[in-house]
Amino acid sequence: AVAVKVWKDIGMQLRDRTGRAVMIDDSRFVPVFESLVARGVVVLGHQGEPRNAWLPLDQMTIRGDRDYFAEHPQYHMFRHPEWPSYDEQLAARDRLLERFPRMKFVGVHLASLEWDVDRIAEFLTRHPQASVDLAARLVHLQLQSVADRDKVRKFFLAFQDRILCGSDLAGGHDQDDAALAVEAHEAWLADWRFLTGDAFQRSADFEGRFQGLALPRTVI
Repeated sequence: AVAVKVWKDIGMQLRDRTGRAVMIDDSRFVPVFESLVARGVVVLGHQGEPRNAWLPLDQMTIRGDRDYFAEHPQYHMFRHPEWPSYDEQLAARDRLLERFPRMKFVGVHLASLEWDVDRIAEFLTRHPQASVDLAARLVHLQLQSVADRDKVRKFFLAFQDRILCGSDLAGGHDQDDAALAVEAHEAWLADWRFLTGDAFQRSADFEGRFQGLALPRTVI
């Protein structure tokens, strides 16, 4: 494997024999991570969910999140206070990275800090071996651009080497390859317009218009 993904069931669904939630920094995982670090294997970390997952549906900032968590109540953590909180999920992830500072780590979905580019920047500064990807979270950056486009743009400029493109798209059993290719192309074009253009746009996920970031070609 060139990478190993640690999914959100660690921290949100898995309990040990004593009934305690198993977190990503559990000492029982240490030999696994020691081996991955020694071999230079990339770890993809999906710890937690969007912060919206810990809010009531009517307080979520993105329509897509409201739809997703209404359809997948098992991951709507507002309804599951028996599991560790949002802050506890990310604190466990950060403790893991502090224990393994040489780990090549990708915090997928903007490291579950999608709601605030300042928080993402802090994460990347604190963990110089870490990167993040944009999969299924670009809309959160578009929302922040409504209020402060310049701050979002500066984030991309500052961390251009450590932000990966991602789509989170997957083909369903009833979807043929051609249909998936069309869906992926349309999603890519929408992302491209925001990242490279400067036109004002609107999203079905929130109110207000936002302007494309017009990132330099070298950044793209």
